[in-house]
Amino acid sequence: MTTGTSKNFLNNKKIVFFPYFVKMATTYTWNGGSGIWSSTTSWTPNGTPGANDDIIINSAEPIKLTLDAVTNINSLSVSGGSIISIEGLFTLSLKSSLTFAGGTKIKLSSSYPSNLSLGNGSTAFNLVGNDANNYITNNGKNTGYFSVNTTPTSTINLYVDPEVQWFGMMVRKGTLVLKSDCKIDRLILSDLKGQILKVDANKTLTLTAIGTSTLAATETAGGTIDASATGCKVAITGTFDLTNKLLFKPDTKVSSLEYNKAGGTLTLGQAITVDRLLLTNGTINNSNFNITIAKKGTITRGAGTTTVEPIQ
Repeated sequence: MTTGTSKNFLNNKKIVFFPYFVKMATTYTWNGGSGIWSSTTSWTPNGTPGANDDIIINSAEPIKLTLDAVTNINSLSVSGGSIISIEGLFTLSLKSSLTFAGGTKIKLSSSYPSNLSLGNGSTAFNLVGNDANNYITNNGKNTGYFSVNTTPTSTINLYVDPEVQWFGMMVRKGTLVLKSDCKIDRLILSDLKGQILKVDANKTLTLTAIGTSTLAATETAGGTIDASATGCKVAITGTFDLTNKLLFKPDTKVSSLEYNKAGGTLTLGQAITVDRLLLTNGTINNSNFNITIAKKGTITRGAGTTTVEPIQ
C-alpha cells in the first residue's frame, strides 16, 4: 500500500497519493474430500479463489464441490481419475482454460440455472486433455447446462459424455467442434456473432426439442450448425419450426439429416443440400425451400411424409 502527500512548489498545490491494493493471482489447491467451494479451509493456501486465480483439484476418490454463489476463476485443472461433481444452483465461470488428466470426469449435478461457462468472449479459451477418458458429464434428466464463449477466430474441440442427455448448450462466440455424440434438449445459437457448432466426422448431434432451442434469424452473423464432415449426422426428434431461421451453415452440404418424431413436423427455414436424408417418422415441410439430395445421395423413408408445394 502506498499513501502520502507532496507539495508542488510551482503552483503551491498538494498532490495526494491514494492507497491502493493489487491482488496477485494465486494458485489454489483443493485439500480433498467433499465440501463447500467458498470454505477458506478447503483450500491451500487458505482463502476463497477469485476471478484471476488458478484452481487445482486432484482426487482419486469421487468428491462433491458445492457452489454457494456465482463463482469466477481463471483456470481449472482436474486429475486423479475420479468423478468431481459440481453442485449448487450457481454458475462456475472459467476465463482461460480447463485441463483434464488421469481419466477424470467433471459431473454437472444440479439443475438449471446451474451452469458451467467456458470462456469470457475476449480471451481464447484452451481445453486441454479432453477426450474419451477425460470429459464432462451430468447427473441425468434436467441437469447439465454449459456455455462456450471463446474469441470469434478460436476453435474449441469438445468431448462430452455421449451416453447422457444435456439440459442445454449455448455457443456464444467462436467455433465448437463436437468430438463425441451429443444429445441436447435446448440448443442456444441466437447471439449474432457468427458462432458455429461443428459436428465432427462420424458423430451424431441429436436435438430433442424437449425444451425450446433458440436459433438466430436468417442473418449471416447468426449461429449455425456445420454438419458437413464425412459420416456425421444431425438427428431431430422433436417438432421444430425453423421458419425465418437458419439451422445449418449456409452454402455447406449436410452429410446426414434424420427426422424422427411421430406426429411431429420439421419446417425448414432454408434450402439445404444433403448426402443422406432419413425420414423415419413425422413430416418434413419444405414448402418454401428446396431439399437437394447430393449426387449419389440417398433418401430413406419409414413412416414419415414430406410436404412439398411449389416455391412462389
